[in-house]
Amino acid sequence: MRRIQLIRYIAAAFFMFLACAVNERPSGGPEDKTPPTVMRVEPESGGTLLPLETSFKIIFSESMDRQGTEEAVFISPVFWDFPHFKWSGKELIVKVPERLKPNTTYILTVGAGASDVNRNKVGKSLTYAFSTGATIDSGDISGAVFSDEGQMVTYDIWAYGISDTSGTDFWLGIPDYATQVDSSGGFSLGFLGGGRYLIVAIDDGNNDLFWDPSSEALGLPPGIINLTHNQKIPGLVFRPARRDTAASYITKVVAIDRRKISLEFSQRPKAEQMLGAGSYRVTWSDGDSALGTGGSYAGEEGKLVLETDEQRAGIVYQLRAVGLYNIWGVPFDSAGITFTGSDVSDTVGPRLLSTFPANNSATVYQDSVVEMTFSERIQVIQFDNAVNAVADSADTLRFFPAWTTPNQVRLRFAAGIPRERSITIAIDPKRVLDIAGNPMPESSLAVSFRLPPADTVGSVVAEISPARPDIVGVLASLDLGGEQYQGKFSKAGFFDAAAVIPGNYRFEFFEDTDGDGEWSPGVISPFRPAERFSFLADTIMVRSRWTTEVGTVTLPHVAP
Repeated sequence: MRRIQLIRYIAAAFFMFLACAVNERPSGGPEDKTPPTVMRVEPESGGTLLPLETSFKIIFSESMDRQGTEEAVFISPVFWDFPHFKWSGKELIVKVPERLKPNTTYILTVGAGASDVNRNKVGKSLTYAFSTGATIDSGDISGAVFSDEGQMVTYDIWAYGISDTSGTDFWLGIPDYATQVDSSGGFSLGFLGGGRYLIVAIDDGNNDLFWDPSSEALGLPPGIINLTHNQKIPGLVFRPARRDTAASYITKVVAIDRRKISLEFSQRPKAEQMLGAGSYRVTWSDGDSALGTGGSYAGEEGKLVLETDEQRAGIVYQLRAVGLYNIWGVPFDSAGITFTGSDVSDTVGPRLLSTFPANNSATVYQDSVVEMTFSERIQVIQFDNAVNAVADSADTLRFFPAWTTPNQVRLRFAAGIPRERSITIAIDPKRVLDIAGNPMPESSLAVSFRLPPADTVGSVVAEISPARPDIVGVLASLDLGGEQYQGKFSKAGFFDAAAVIPGNYRFEFFEDTDGDGEWSPGVISPFRPAERFSFLADTIMVRSRWTTEVGTVTLPHVAP
């Protein structure tokens, strides 16, 4: 909410009450669904040599929701204090809180969230440029906000002038430029002068022009933009997300047995660090003698299992995080947490926690891999003889197992998965042993699935320019409960998704610079940009026996 004195709110509420008493629309009339428009601004857009004491007037086509409209009006470069607003019917006078600066381009923005009294939004951010000098800057940065919530959230776009690469602590001050996305998620920051800019997308729920990490989603850019005079930079895409900047810590440690402990965290650590034994140090409570640690893996209920040398019962140990960061780049507290050692032997056999594909699944692709996750580390040598894959209960299929973690294995089929046949992956529990030699509980374990017939599926092809081998394409289903087809573009720049189940899809693609197969949102401090990302605005319809050609796509280019 704008910084307006309480007495003004009381007065405004009183006069609005009076206005409502005399200007109420007669009941029974047609519902107003027409969005308001800006009829005129004063001074006229494009004006130059403006006096430094200039105020601005916006004339709307109809009566506006005053508070919502005020929150959608920006003047850039932004002033430290908020403008003063004065209404007269459909006219809004915007008085800046201080004198304008000489030889400066100013931008008056009526954001997409401005609405009339019936909550009809303008729908598209409108910008008007003026200058206290003889010319108006004409640099432009445009793009879109990609949000799973669609346009349920009216995101703001903020731009900060950056003098050098070390000045990226943007949350400490207000932005230099501000606008809002339109009803389709697009934005344009126009009339910019040359310089270096850090641009963010934010759900500024309290409209105070400061980022509140506890409640406001934030999207980082793929880099700092170096804008030259009159340059146009299109295609910048943001994916805002809630970021927790509070200190992270290990919340709980429990000894499972004398050689394993389980860990729980306040925030999810980075995947590549969480599974590294070097990310943890276990010592006796005196801090001098260390207890050796080995492999780690995600066990039951998402808890991390860390293997240790043999513990001593009743001894208090201290576990500390070493160079561990959460997914938002916030370091874990290094003070550590204590736990009591155990001398209990491991006598419990492993359990199968999950499989991909799920049992009886029909949304399987020909080059899919079967993934199995167990509750603990498995003996690899024994496991190779414990699994059998057959088609139609008759033909044995050859596959290659690859252990991604001590408790997770992927089975890739040598000739792909046969089509139009029932595939069964059977597990002999007696041969699936944990590291202590305990077998799985006696039960019949099998996963069955079937590929759809060839004449019921389609394919999707795309090309990216310029071609790079680290670009990942994702087909996200809009009909099948979030099913996805993901694959890398080839070195020649081609993406080919075969055997795609018919339906409506969204096509996304990103630069996988860290090689983890997932899009990275970047880190706030020290600043690390988000991985470049983009998406196809139009929905892709996949049809049976049909190849859908996406055409050539590009990722946004950010000049260093």
